[in-house]
Amino acid sequence: MRYFNGLLLLLLSLPLSAQEAPLFEITGSVSLRWEAPTTNVDGTPLTDLARYKIYWGTSSRNYSMTLDVDDPDSTNRSFAFPLDSEGQTEWHFSMTAIDEDGNESEYSNEVVKVIEVTVIDNRPPAPPTLIDTTLTLECEGSSVDVTCTVTVSDG
Repeated sequence: MRYFNGLLLLLLSLPLSAQEAPLFEITGSVSLRWEAPTTNVDGTPLTDLARYKIYWGTSSRNYSMTLDVDDPDSTNRSFAFPLDSEGQTEWHFSMTAIDEDGNESEYSNEVVKVIEVTVIDNRPPAPPTLIDTTLTLECEGSSVDVTCTVTVSDG
C-alpha cells in the first residue's frame, strides 16, 4: 500500500438548512478545501493521483458517510448531507487520496464543526376539530340597521 504526503483538509463552513420536502428532512451543507498531495510517503513524486474520498460522521475517526471526488485536480467541494438528530451535533471531516491503482492514503487531518440542529415542522396545519355544536342566530331590526346575537352551546 502506498501513502501520500501533503493532504491537508480545511473546513470552510457548515450552515444548516431545512428542506421543504419531505416534511421533516434536515440537511447540513459543508464547503471543504484542501491542498493536494505532491509526493508519496517514500519521497517520490506523486504522478498517478486519481481521486479523493471525503469521510464524515459524528465521532472522531468513526465516519458513517463518504463522498467520492473523482477529479484529482479539484481542491474544494461543497455538498449537502442529511442530519438525523436534534440538538447540538459535532461533525468530524477527513479525507484520503487514491491513486490510479486504487491505493488509498491514510486519513488527512480531521476538522470538526459543532452545529445546532433544529427540526422545522413543514406540515400544513391540522384541520379544525369538529364538535357537536348548536348555533343560534337571532337578529332584529331593519335591513339597514341589524343587531345579531350569536349563542354557541356544546351539545
